Amino acid sequence: MEHFTHDTYIVLDVPQEISDKVMSIRSRFKDQFYMALPAEVTVAGSSGVGVLKSSQNSSNVYSRLDEIAAKTKAIKASFGEVQRFPYTNIFFFHYKMKSLFVSSMKK
Repeated sequence: MEHFTHDTYIVLDVPQEISDKVMSIRSRFKDQFYMALPAEVTVAGSSGVGVLKSSQNSSNVYSRLDEIAAKTKAIKASFGEVQRFPYTNIFFFHYKMKSLFVSSMKK
């Protein structure tokens, strides 16, 4: 049985147009660490769902993600103001319609 080596997050790519805007903001603030990371949307990890634990069977997780992805239509998101996770230097765009993501995460 195969497990994750570390606690694991699930992230989704964002359209290139959004990614370019995020990277532009990171560049403007000279954030070299985050410039090295892709722009993405976290759906498990810091999103309130929690990380995938290292004890979880990775094959089962991948199979379940494939099932969910096959049944889920693309989510068209709108982003609002930039917010900050408390006591960190991590900033994020607020979802205008967070309920779309929350309903998908409950699957």
